[in-house]
Amino acid sequence: MKNKIYLNLILGCSLGLSSISFAAHHEGKELPAGHPPVGMFEKMDADKNGLVNKTEFDSHHTMMFEKIDTNKDGSLSSEEAKMHHDTMKSEMHNKMKDHKNSMSSPAPM
Repeated sequence: MKNKIYLNLILGCSLGLSSISFAAHHEGKELPAGHPPVGMFEKMDADKNGLVNKTEFDSHHTMMFEKIDTNKDGSLSSEEAKMHHDTMKSEMHNKMKDHKNSMSSPAPM
């Protein structure tokens, strides 16, 4: 059970790192519509210098840990991780749905 939680945290951090890489690679270029990683990069870049240092990275992930740890016991349970995952999944589906609806709506005249 704990291994699954650790695996999910590692995968989440990996996604965060790949997001940073993606954002850096596409800096100054047009990104695919609705692509979230650049927003994640901007959230981590606290001093807005276009770079995410270790302190900013660690601070962001500490904040995420605290957000997921709903009972504030300093540990993440599988229930807390699942609840967070379900919330993020729902939010992403809603964003995708909103984006799809905005793309299919006729342009105002």
